[in-house]
Amino acid sequence: MANKHIKNYFYILFVQCGNYIFPLITIPVVSRIFGPELMGKYVLLTSIVGYFSLFVNYSFNYTGVRRITRGFERKNEIFYTIFFSQFIIALVISSFFLVCVYNIPLLSENKLLSFICFISVFACLGQQNWIFQAYSDFKLITYISVLTKICALIFILIFVKHKDDMELYAFIVQLSIFVGAFIGFILSILKYKIKWVPPEFSVCLQYLKDDFYIFISSILSNLYTTTGVVILGMMTSNTEVGLYSSAQKIIDLMRNFSLLPLNMLIFPLLSAAFGHNKEIALEHIRRVMPLFCVFCLLSAVFIFLFGDLIILAFFGEQFSASSLLLKILSIGFVAVFFGVVIGGQVILNLQFDKQFVIMQLIVAIVSLILNFMILPSGGAITTAIIWSFSEVLMTGLQIIFLRMKGINLFYIQYFKPKLLFKTAIGLISK
Repeated sequence: MANKHIKNYFYILFVQCGNYIFPLITIPVVSRIFGPELMGKYVLLTSIVGYFSLFVNYSFNYTGVRRITRGFERKNEIFYTIFFSQFIIALVISSFFLVCVYNIPLLSENKLLSFICFISVFACLGQQNWIFQAYSDFKLITYISVLTKICALIFILIFVKHKDDMELYAFIVQLSIFVGAFIGFILSILKYKIKWVPPEFSVCLQYLKDDFYIFISSILSNLYTTTGVVILGMMTSNTEVGLYSSAQKIIDLMRNFSLLPLNMLIFPLLSAAFGHNKEIALEHIRRVMPLFCVFCLLSAVFIFLFGDLIILAFFGEQFSASSLLLKILSIGFVAVFFGVVIGGQVILNLQFDKQFVIMQLIVAIVSLILNFMILPSGGAITTAIIWSFSEVLMTGLQIIFLRMKGINLFYIQYFKPKLLFKTAIGLISK
């Protein structure tokens, strides 16, 4: 079992290295070709399309893992019920997107680019990675991710040369996501011998009803994470969006490299642990929380010390204004890290779904009010401050809520260096 966990960690770490290396090579190239304005337009359109992807994903990345780990014998029913539910949603929102493209100026003025970006919505149908998480099996994900990224990287370096190649760049990126998703979909069916079980429409509706609060939480989370970019684009310019999104991309890279491997490995294990014994699961989290704190502190210090050099190396002098934004966003990054652990691993596993949504609703309302009140004053800097404040507020509300329920995740004795080292060794050896 220990060897399997170690292998899984390194598989996921390898995937995230690919997620890191791919932008490491492409970002310096495309940012210098397209500049802040065109990159801002692309980010703005992908942010809008991201709302549609949220509907297709619903909340199955979380609840799919929860269902499978607590009932492996029902894998066939769960798999196809989730897929069919997503398929129905995709049909409905595709019709709505067509209406938007021909009636919203931003989309109608960039029809081709909008449709290309929408490919990612259909890719969501194939991204059933939750089943790999449930089985703690990440070898296939690693191979597929690395292969599609290498292919995309080669095509970008060969064919993307001029500012007029924005649509081509977008198509290469989106197509690689789509192909990778459906290769994974087919291989998951073959590997886990998932047999066709005709999904019942009533069961699909029940899944949607059961997962509604977590779905709403993803919508609300998007309101205070991504909507700021859309509002920034509406009230200022594509250049401001380009500067902000460049700094945010560095934060996303750090999150992909550090947070997601732990999240994908720990979530299924904790989900199963919470299903058996809540107190033991909470004790595991209390022991690893100091490690999270140390990591977050080191990450923030690293960004503050080397933020200017990172922006210069990745994006060039055209994006020098992004360095201050990166330092502001680093505060939010620390809060995001704690939010995923406390919210995703504790509150949701304790099935406080409704309360979690209420907290996100509060933060979303505060974030929207601040964005509409303050922007366009301050531009991208204002958006960065509001995003970081929103993430800190969300984490604070989660900690307060758990304390009100009599749950304390921070025990001072676990912060001693000797225990920190012991916990780290224990995680590796499990």
